[in-house]
Amino acid sequence: MAAADIRSLPIKELYSRWGTSYDQGRVNNMQGLDDTELETLYPKFISLLQQSFGSSTSCLKMVDFGCGTGRNTLKLIAMLPGAEIVGLDATPALLEIAKRQCKEACSTLPESQRPKSLSFHAYNPLEDKSGKPPVTGQAQGLISNLVLEHLPLPEFFKMCSEIVAPGGCILVTNTHEDLARIAHGSIVDPETGDKLWSDSHIHTNVAVKDEGAKWGFDLVEVQEGIPKDPNMVGAMRGNWEGVKCWVGFVLVRQK
Repeated sequence: MAAADIRSLPIKELYSRWGTSYDQGRVNNMQGLDDTELETLYPKFISLLQQSFGSSTSCLKMVDFGCGTGRNTLKLIAMLPGAEIVGLDATPALLEIAKRQCKEACSTLPESQRPKSLSFHAYNPLEDKSGKPPVTGQAQGLISNLVLEHLPLPEFFKMCSEIVAPGGCILVTNTHEDLARIAHGSIVDPETGDKLWSDSHIHTNVAVKDEGAKWGFDLVEVQEGIPKDPNMVGAMRGNWEGVKCWVGFVLVRQK
């Protein structure tokens, strides 16, 4: 399909259309790579949280910004029993899926392994500039997976500074700058077959470090990922092979 045939949509509308198939069969290649890389990055993140706030997870309040359908909210539930967990997303259609999936997952857990509380809120820092996020200054941790490309860095870190307490940690994953320069993520509308995308930003590792520091966040970990499994890449192999596609950051807010 020619570039002229690709339609650009606002991010909320794009994800609303994608919601019904977002998690099916890992049609989203970056999700698969994200899941793989997080197997090693999440333990480092949890270790930093424990260093700052103690080994008990029941004292933690965690925010999943851009939670989508709850893919990583489910991971927080599994990793941090007894924590307060808050999911934020700009797209109500995805939030409804997240609520359902997380509620179903919690119902299968023993009482001692369930979150202390679990809530979801519609929030878009680009639209709600005059207001505060639903969680302000109380969270010990924030995760944001494959969302950063949709936001300017100042807006993202401003939001983090309003949500995360001093000493708190944030984990952010994103499309690596190397891939972002040669490929633009898109989806196929499940109803019309149209190819759709939205505007995105290319963020360098240095820019993330420098902007985070302006808002009081120190970069303590950078992890970069190249797909190792050809089946994960599929039809995108020509763009992905040998290219750094994924990057993860862990930052700590200064006390």
